[in-house]
Amino acid sequence: MHEIVAVINTGPRSYDGTAKITTPDALRDFLTRAPEFPLFCKLNDGKWSVGASTITGADATHIHLKGRAPIIYANFFADQIGKDVFLIQKFVSNHSFLQNYTPTTATVRMVNMWTDKGLWTPHAILKRPSAQNDADNFWRPGNLVCQLDEVTGEILTVVGKDGPDLIRHETHPETGTAVLGLRLPHWDALLDLNARFAAQHAAVSYSTQDIAITQDGPVLIECNWGGSFELPQIATGRGFMTPEVRAFFRSIGSKWV
Repeated sequence: MHEIVAVINTGPRSYDGTAKITTPDALRDFLTRAPEFPLFCKLNDGKWSVGASTITGADATHIHLKGRAPIIYANFFADQIGKDVFLIQKFVSNHSFLQNYTPTTATVRMVNMWTDKGLWTPHAILKRPSAQNDADNFWRPGNLVCQLDEVTGEILTVVGKDGPDLIRHETHPETGTAVLGLRLPHWDALLDLNARFAAQHAAVSYSTQDIAITQDGPVLIECNWGGSFELPQIATGRGFMTPEVRAFFRSIGSKWV
């Protein structure tokens, strides 16, 4: 699981076993003693990576953020934190296979549905971020999504966007290298991690999990209750609500499909 090293929260809530940061000075003290950069900072209850940033370093007066000018601690608290709760996490580095395209953490979105026959994963989507971005969400300029073969991890499509238009690529648009037909590393281990974690939350009939692939294997980044239909549709070029998916939602009590 993606490791949390500190929580920024000016409220009364405590976090047993995890450092709690309540002031700009406390953040400075923590970051100037941080054992390793970069660190990833995101809203505790945020969506779509809004507000996410990568902390690349810190000194006595400023925080250094990817793609931004250094910012003093008081301004970081005022402009970014406010009354929200932020998590500071260890940065998850891509496997060298993905590092060739981007240093920003890429994840595989696994779409999970629990049926009377067990776990069904109809879609696996690689979210491949541009090197310039802090996160892999498709709304960020330059980010890509790729349909994967759910059994083998083979890359079947590469889809980006130009304004409102979706663009299908034959090669990676930033590097020009071929990607179609390649298989992601550690795929069997990723499938095993997905199945094990999904089983822990089997009471949630429909969920999505975002899993990074590091040199040492897969790392669970996030588990979502439900999940957008958009990514599978964008990556595959097909509608999400197939007869099988509609039957699944009806089986768990949905009246609208």
